[in-house]
Amino acid sequence: AEQIVGLFINTLPVVVELPPEQAVGAWLAALQQHNLALREHEHTPLYDLQRWAEFGGEALFDNLLVFENYPLGDALRQAERGDLRLGTPHSHEFTHYPLALAVLPGDALNLLLAYDSARFDAAAIARIEALLRQALEQLLGDVSRPLAALELLDNSEQQRLAAWNQCRQAHDPSRLLPELIAEQARLRPEAIALVHGDERLSYAELEAQANRLAHLLIERGVGPEARVGLSLQRGNSMIVGLLAILKAGGAFVPLDPGYPRERLAFMVEDSGLRWLITSSDLAGRLPAVDTLCLDRLDLSVYGSEAPKVALHPLNLAYLIYTSGSTGQPKGVAVNHAGLSMHVQCIGQRYGMTPEDVELHFASISFDGAVERWTVPLAFGSRLVIRDQQLWSAEQTCQVLQDEGVTIAIFPPSYALQLLDWIESQSLSLNVRSWTLGGEAFTRETYERMQRVLKPTRIVNGYGPTETVVTPLIWEAFAGDELQAAYAPIGTPVGPRKCYVLDSELNLLPIGVAGELYIGGEVGLARGYHQRPDLTAILDGEERRLALPRCLELFVRRHSEIDARTSLGHDAAVGIDQIGAVERAQMHLVGDKLEKETGIRRHQRRISIDVIGHRKRVTAQHMMMFVEIGFGDRFRVGDDELNALAEPGIETAVQCHRRECGHDDRRHHRDDGKHRDKACMKLGARRAADTRHDQTDDAPGNQPEQHEDDGEIGQ
Repeated sequence: AEQIVGLFINTLPVVVELPPEQAVGAWLAALQQHNLALREHEHTPLYDLQRWAEFGGEALFDNLLVFENYPLGDALRQAERGDLRLGTPHSHEFTHYPLALAVLPGDALNLLLAYDSARFDAAAIARIEALLRQALEQLLGDVSRPLAALELLDNSEQQRLAAWNQCRQAHDPSRLLPELIAEQARLRPEAIALVHGDERLSYAELEAQANRLAHLLIERGVGPEARVGLSLQRGNSMIVGLLAILKAGGAFVPLDPGYPRERLAFMVEDSGLRWLITSSDLAGRLPAVDTLCLDRLDLSVYGSEAPKVALHPLNLAYLIYTSGSTGQPKGVAVNHAGLSMHVQCIGQRYGMTPEDVELHFASISFDGAVERWTVPLAFGSRLVIRDQQLWSAEQTCQVLQDEGVTIAIFPPSYALQLLDWIESQSLSLNVRSWTLGGEAFTRETYERMQRVLKPTRIVNGYGPTETVVTPLIWEAFAGDELQAAYAPIGTPVGPRKCYVLDSELNLLPIGVAGELYIGGEVGLARGYHQRPDLTAILDGEERRLALPRCLELFVRRHSEIDARTSLGHDAAVGIDQIGAVERAQMHLVGDKLEKETGIRRHQRRISIDVIGHRKRVTAQHMMMFVEIGFGDRFRVGDDELNALAEPGIETAVQCHRRECGHDDRRHHRDDGKHRDKACMKLGARRAADTRHDQTDDAPGNQPEQHEDDGEIGQ
């Protein structure tokens, strides 16, 4: 080879591990030794690596690091003859990789970043350059620091993310949902509140009927923290019943009569509900409890004034069950504070007014349905309720026209059917805001909506049930372009906080993939009903953790795949979904997603944690599982734990502690699960642990339905 003129370069991928607990200096030394050891294999053909990795000809990497070193030794300089002189070499890099970083040694270290302008714009490259500078400056600091301690965000980027998380909607925490709806009845008693077919109820009639039923429920023993089931055919009585339960101080458990009997029976038994509001034709489908058949009740003997019930914001508002597609459904408990905050803030984001008319489409057992009856009624809008049987696209469009619907919310799969009919009939509708939720929707769907509907606004609603319906929404307006393969999930609703963190709970720079954490003082579920075993599992299922006196709790979503989640901050749209991070039931979006992300399909699962947030958690920080229930008082000696309880609320606190060794990190046994409800620390993880990590809802996005979304259709 030394006798042949030519370029002999073999480009191979190198896997670099970043043990978070390892010191910077030790890591750099180990990296150098690792590279030297790899020289033995430097002539291995790239196609062999592709074959061994079973990538079938697909690229193993899409970026390149080149260290350009052209040493001019004394022997070469002595070979200079006559006018022949050896000067400093200059090179011009050109590769077919989208991104290449060339390192050029000399008196000073020069770095050259070359990129494909069809794949990166100037702003993206500027962010990469800033991140690279920040990382290098951090590496030049104290080499005894662990890798996890390196700061990847400079001050300006931290300020940008803090500003992005600023709450832009106001809410009054003292006003709970029953009061918000009652106020609308006082302001506009004759305005139509509910429409189902030919039946119409004014706000005054809705308020009076709900109050009468609430008085009956109180007479039967319903009060704060009491769970009351409701299973009715879709119609105005369904909404009256749900509101009456809240007015009586109880918490509703929605039971869609279209669900299989076995599932309904499970929810009745698991929730422990003692009362059930239903109709005589449905009563036989559910287990025997104290049943109130609305069609057989004489409510005229009860007063139409609002009952006097002392509700606390932390009292249970509703208990709603996940779809159970990955196992048994789990009851998610949401309190009044979270519900009221969300209703007030999401209504402002939607710009709801008394002139709006909304079509209520989703099953009442889907948490999105809670939002879409509470918000319109709290803002004085009109609510049109579809029948129990799912309508055809033609029927839905007819109602949209006849009722002058302005707010319409559908799953993307059903929206496609509507688009077919609207386009074929050249319909013109009065809808000003179209929301798609329950599934991810693609750029193709978005572009078709823009073309066919010419909408004022398109909304993508996102969120797990545990964060009270939709903690984030993305809004697009007429003419807006969507560059991503899927619609982003947008920006926080209300006072929630959303962060994209790495495995050590460090904030990640804009555009860098990581885990999405959602939280705040309100806006998170209380936990899973009577399931401390699931709530407390440290890895494998959902869990709820809290630090004493911690003001912010976070729901973290991650997925058990080799690649990290692809949820990153985007300066324009908030949080963008760019990868595959779902449970197995999500069925990810197949070949196109694989091609665009390079992430191969595996079994996926979702893992949700609520944790006490700290900028960085070291081996000395301990975390404590604390479950706060309501009902029986449980005396705890730890004053800090008792301080978590609000005055006047009886609490049951379960607390278990154990001292944690270094290998007790927030992880698991060999089966990936750790069932201790315990104090724990989030210290450094072994590399093998990382395969047990990460999550959710998103992106590659949520096709089909998942644990959080339930059934939006029927």
